[in-house]
Amino acid sequence: MRKNKTKAKLQAGEVAYGINVGIYTPEMVEVLGYIGFDWVFIDAEHGPPNEQSAEDLIRAAELADTTPIVRVPVNRPEVILRFMERGAAGVVVPHVNTAADARAAVEAVKYGPEGHRGMGGLRPSQYGLRGSRAEYLAEANRETMVVVLLEEQEAINNLPDILQVKGVDVFMVGPGDLSQSMGFPGQMNHPKVRETVDHAIAQIVKAGKVASTPVSDADVEDYLKKGIRFVYTHSLPYIIRGGQQFLERAKKAAPAAVHRS
Repeated sequence: MRKNKTKAKLQAGEVAYGINVGIYTPEMVEVLGYIGFDWVFIDAEHGPPNEQSAEDLIRAAELADTTPIVRVPVNRPEVILRFMERGAAGVVVPHVNTAADARAAVEAVKYGPEGHRGMGGLRPSQYGLRGSRAEYLAEANRETMVVVLLEEQEAINNLPDILQVKGVDVFMVGPGDLSQSMGFPGQMNHPKVRETVDHAIAQIVKAGKVASTPVSDADVEDYLKKGIRFVYTHSLPYIIRGGQQFLERAKKAAPAAVHRS
């Protein structure tokens, strides 16, 4: 099992910087890793990857020395298992609304005695070519990560209990679905949604846990001051913005005849 540098940074009290791949090719993952992001977010819930295509993205992450974290589509052990067996260093589990949901996520990621993950792990254990099975199981439990996604009002209501669950590495507050569950669909910047997100982050930080929420370059400084340490942003807005800015400058600079053509 590879050393999880993102988990090591978080355990040392440091900030870990991550980004949603957005365009799901191994080359994109490599570029983001070479830029210097600690971890990449491979979205198998809202994005196209399945466990087979995710494996190629995970290989690219390993090559570029960035931690591959997969958002799984559902909180079910047989689904989580298939992504972990492909080499994911951790999972983001959606719609964790209760302590029982959080425990189920941990148990699906961890081998006994910490969980009930099925015995496999050929690729993560380098196909059994390095060390004993017992050594691999201990390494896997030590290096893998569990990120629970709190994205409904029910989760916020149950946050004190969820924070007590052992084995969760990061508590991520998701304003998208949260806005919908609060009655403000799509209004992630609604004052009541922002207030709820900020209150949840404050609870997580006060409990001595690692907090996270999606950020942009416009608000990352604010949220770092609020205590998030698992920083998560999206790649597509930067690609879109960069392309738009280039075209705007180029068209302004082009001679009129060239511009018309």
